[in-house]
Amino acid sequence: MFIIDSLTKTYGGSTVLDDVSFCAPDGAITGFVGPNGAGKTTTMRIITGLTHATAGHVEVGGEPFPAAQRPARRLGVFLSAEGIPPSMTAHAYLDYACRTQGMPTSRVAQVLADVDLSWAAHHRVTSFSLGMRQRLGIGAATLTEPSHLILDEPANGLDPDGIRWFRDFVRASADSGVSILLSSHHMRELGAVADQVVMIDGGRILAHGSLQEFLAAAQAQHGEQQVVYLEVSDPDTARHALLAQGITVERQHHGLMAHGVPPERLAALVVESGVGLTHLAAQAQSLEDTYFTLLGASNGRN
Repeated sequence: MFIIDSLTKTYGGSTVLDDVSFCAPDGAITGFVGPNGAGKTTTMRIITGLTHATAGHVEVGGEPFPAAQRPARRLGVFLSAEGIPPSMTAHAYLDYACRTQGMPTSRVAQVLADVDLSWAAHHRVTSFSLGMRQRLGIGAATLTEPSHLILDEPANGLDPDGIRWFRDFVRASADSGVSILLSSHHMRELGAVADQVVMIDGGRILAHGSLQEFLAAAQAQHGEQQVVYLEVSDPDTARHALLAQGITVERQHHGLMAHGVPPERLAALVVESGVGLTHLAAQAQSLEDTYFTLLGASNGRN
């Protein structure tokens, strides 16, 4: 588990992290989101020991990461693929990583298979696409089979097949017990894999909870109304019946879009009006919608 407790970081007179606290449990994918400059990178650098905090405490698996006796088995980190030497082959790069981190070189073939780069094992990195370099960097982060992972924008450059591979890869890692802290601007992809979400802006935590709690809390806090799509046998009659009840409703495609009323209530009103109901679906608020709702509210307060 990652535990971040009252983390503060100042540079000169500027505070970039202000009393940041959250945890990322074992066996779960924790999405870490926020705009550029929000404090995500600084937080991750402090967790890894690359930057010192002004105040606060961080634990990775029960102790500060720099104190771990076997740090390579405790934490795997992917911050950027830019640091991979372009003149090395994929195999040589992972072989070097194994030798420097005390792992058997037999791990190389397995990791290349895991990231679907076996076919490019002896190709130089300079010939790789961005997506291939991303896969190789993620492979290097998991080379030691660490119990914790930090992944910063890992989906950049991945094609649709790569996105599907990444979803399966991180889900399998979390299901095996790994704690994953995943920073990304790709809200749609993050929403497909995250178990919980931590949102930071201006160096402060705006929201933190399971994905479902995150979405629901944002709706409740900022007055977001539930939206329900209906398809009926007589849209005009159904629309007038709902309007008579004071419900906001408009035509959309082949049906109606109603706002602020639970689906069960809408179904009952439609049936009472004598209209046949053929389809009803609540429109779920996406992670992206929630992110911009919270960000807009935060900017309004600042």
